[in-house]
Amino acid sequence: MGHLIAILMSGLTQGSVYALIALGIVLLQNATGVINFAQGDLMTLGAYVGFFLLVQHHSGQLPMYLIVPVVLFGVGVIIERVGYAPLRNRNPLTIVISTFALGLAIRSGLLVWQGSEPRNLPSPVDYTVNVLGAQSSVSRCSCSSCGRPSAGRYALWPPIAKRRSSKASASSASRR
Repeated sequence: MGHLIAILMSGLTQGSVYALIALGIVLLQNATGVINFAQGDLMTLGAYVGFFLLVQHHSGQLPMYLIVPVVLFGVGVIIERVGYAPLRNRNPLTIVISTFALGLAIRSGLLVWQGSEPRNLPSPVDYTVNVLGAQSSVSRCSCSSCGRPSAGRYALWPPIAKRRSSKASASSASRR
């Protein structure tokens, strides 16, 4: 039974991370109108920068958590200025293809910089708790709780979408 609970906790953690990534993609798509296929590569870049600071340069957890967002912000600004700004007012397909190219460039740069071996960041919390008879790390429990608000938001999506479509049909009817 403990093994099943551990697998469920692992699945909740992984699913929560996927939900947060998907939420970021949806927010970006709604803000810009274009799907950014380099989003996952940017998240991978953040993980490798964190690994570089924490494991290879032995910085503390707090400096790593402060430096990584700043680095990714800078990379995001560079990508926007080099990859997206010149393509404004172009066909959206052109922008989507440029996101593929930028993602490939980030992935290639990571291969050159860190190699192809998988890396693991150490857990910020190094103790475990007993969850229904299964040993689970505190970071896994907290990560799975991060995804719950986004899951709750998507549980409300059908009523919100219905309300928006009814408002849209009402406004189009008033134009006639």
